[in-house]
Amino acid sequence: MNKAPSLPKLAFYCSSTSWGGLEMKTLRYAKALQAEGFHVCVYVVEETSLYVHALELELPTHVIQRNNKYFDFKHARLVAKQFEKDKIDAVHFSDTRDLDFLGWVKYFSKRKIKLAYHQAMLLGVTKKDLIHTLRFKRIDAWVSTLNYMQRQVLTHTRLSADKLHIIPIGTAISSSSRMSKEKAREALNLSMDKFVVGVVGRLDKKKGQLEVIQAIPLVQQSKENLQVVFVGDQTKNESDDYVQELKKCVVNAQLEDVVTFIPHQPHVQHMYNAFDLVIVPSYEETFGMVTIEAMASGVAVIGSNTAGTAEILENENFLFEPKNPKKLSQTWLEVMTNDSERMNWAIQLEHKFQEKYSMSSSINAWKQLLINMVERD
Repeated sequence: MNKAPSLPKLAFYCSSTSWGGLEMKTLRYAKALQAEGFHVCVYVVEETSLYVHALELELPTHVIQRNNKYFDFKHARLVAKQFEKDKIDAVHFSDTRDLDFLGWVKYFSKRKIKLAYHQAMLLGVTKKDLIHTLRFKRIDAWVSTLNYMQRQVLTHTRLSADKLHIIPIGTAISSSSRMSKEKAREALNLSMDKFVVGVVGRLDKKKGQLEVIQAIPLVQQSKENLQVVFVGDQTKNESDDYVQELKKCVVNAQLEDVVTFIPHQPHVQHMYNAFDLVIVPSYEETFGMVTIEAMASGVAVIGSNTAGTAEILENENFLFEPKNPKKLSQTWLEVMTNDSERMNWAIQLEHKFQEKYSMSSSINAWKQLLINMVERD
């Protein structure tokens, strides 16, 4: 009988002092892989939101100092010694700020630790120079979330193709935990008599909320009982002018009875259960958690024909040109006024989610990758 492979000991390293999608993803994957039997330890800066939430999740946690982005040899030696003490086999990280640092940690370590980079952002420019090539060479697995992201890595770096992997980000939303539309709308104080469209995401110009508001008059005549709900907060200390522009546009178009703004909601799935349609109008969404969350919740989605949104939806009938209210309104009208098409599309999206974007699918892929990566030597 073949002996089952022992599970490597994992470090989830993140020196970020922010609290957003990257940090949430780090803890979500740490907790999920811990549930799979991995020994996991989270290395975070003390008194950050990341630290607090790690403790709330009862994850083993080690406090680190916030390292410098480049050539922080002193702290790299200290972390290397800590990893040796903790017998760490592999390190998961997502913040590019930690990339050079962890490369030096690996260099100074007496253990053969492996580095797995969980790509969160697109590469802005080509990075084929000697310094970047040497820096990237220390990465053992570069995990992109979609095909177009991997193609960009191949184009803009000299990273070996055998180190590249595609594992979509998963969400733990389950069809078994859905709330009825009646209860979901009651929780958000929304009418049952309206066709409710959800636009979810922080209030930021690149998220495309303004174009949605501009498209409303173009679709409103075909659906007089329309309500559009914008869910999200503005970026802290940013976007004040944009938020005011959104509200001014609503007033100028006399849409006060149509448009509602509500803050970020902690119960994500219950929020989606209140919607008849979700619009993802971002100019360029690297992956698009909103898209897969809506898919998992059984809601029809239309989105901008760019980047991650286009690859996930994979159907031009439900995509529109970004930054173009007229094109948005045309797709919106087609889906909103065709009940059977909209319901069939929602079913197709839910099936696609189960096949490719569920948390269990993502974690299984990560589990196999980490085991293979550590056993490679």
